[in-house]
Amino acid sequence: MHALSELRDFYLNLFAHENENKGSIKPTFEEIYQVNTLPLASDERARIEQCSAYIGLKLLWTTRYFLLGKKVPRGIFTNN
Repeated sequence: MHALSELRDFYLNLFAHENENKGSIKPTFEEIYQVNTLPLASDERARIEQCSAYIGLKLLWTTRYFLLGKKVPRGIFTNN
């Protein structure tokens, strides 16, 4: 549960930082949902994965898994 509170705090700090920087470009939800089609090493994917909306969706996903009693995956995964 401690990891969820840390992720929540990180999200809130990131969201506040994005709101302070009016010049930052926020990705659309369509771009966020398509992130898995982008190459892992692309700058576009990195930009999306670092935005507050993406982190917020990951937080919701993690919370849902926790409430359903499922283990949250961790580590590095490959398609092999």
